[in-house]
Amino acid sequence: MRFVLLVLLTLIYSPVLFGSEDLIVVKNTVFQGVLGTSQCSVKVVNDSGAESSLINFGNYHLGRGSGELEKEFTIKVLQFNSAQKGCDAFLVGNTNVNVTFGNQGQMDNLGVITTGAGGNIRIQIFPLDSEASSIDAITSSNDSIYYPAEFVTDGELRFKAKTLGLQNAQAGEYRGAVSVNIIYN
Repeated sequence: MRFVLLVLLTLIYSPVLFGSEDLIVVKNTVFQGVLGTSQCSVKVVNDSGAESSLINFGNYHLGRGSGELEKEFTIKVLQFNSAQKGCDAFLVGNTNVNVTFGNQGQMDNLGVITTGAGGNIRIQIFPLDSEASSIDAITSSNDSIYYPAEFVTDGELRFKAKTLGLQNAQAGEYRGAVSVNIIYN
């Protein structure tokens, strides 16, 4: 993921002062800036703490209605080529960072589309951080979440994935995938 490197400069001029006999001009120039890295890397950490983009719900017993229905995961944003949590590249952008979910065909109005086990299972994703612009389920019509840039700079976005429709599923495996894009200007 590439980011643009920007340097912001603030120029401050003091007013011209007039003395009684001589013209005195005082001019101060102050330079101030924020320098961020040009790139960040992104990792997904599942609920067991492993860096893996696989969120595994395990087994669900249809007859008993028992099994894991929810899993938490974290999207970690890191300095490029570093294990250091957080990325200062977001400080040079606008005040909000847009996190969007899903490419064409990956989501519908219920959540992430899965295949297998009858094809009616969906995975709903919910933001868990209070800084998120919405805590509603991420769907094809609600696919963007905004965060303050300073919060994203800290490097962790937390989510909950929840299965939907297991009661009406058929025996078998189910799989789904969703892309995550982190965008800032």
